[in-house]
Amino acid sequence: MGLQLFDITRPIIDIAQLSSSDGTTRTTMTNANVYAALVQSVLLSCDDPAVHVVQLFIVGGGHTVPIGSVSLPIGTGLNGTPAIDLLATGLPVLPGPFILPVGYSIQVSVAVALTTGHLQVVALSGLFT
Repeated sequence: MGLQLFDITRPIIDIAQLSSSDGTTRTTMTNANVYAALVQSVLLSCDDPAVHVVQLFIVGGGHTVPIGSVSLPIGTGLNGTPAIDLLATGLPVLPGPFILPVGYSIQVSVAVALTTGHLQVVALSGLFT
């Protein structure tokens, strides 16, 4: 009994770029349509001239639930400054990878719309059986 090992059947890299025209609309990053997904990282970088709070949501079963957020300093992920992994720094408990059930997705948004720059989001996950 207990947890068993599983095989990643397809690694996935989802990339999104949010701009001022997106406002505070949530953007879907990863979908677990046929198989469950192991979400390993959600990397953030931003070239907007303001600090932004990025929020992470799980969507499924008729619900949209915020599960974490992180504040991005100006210049995150640029000119030698590392990107921020929202899973490592923005989740209240159990930071790190999590399993996304079949039929669920993760979404990201900013709390306040970007001004002139862009927010780049890279979600690293894998489908497994």
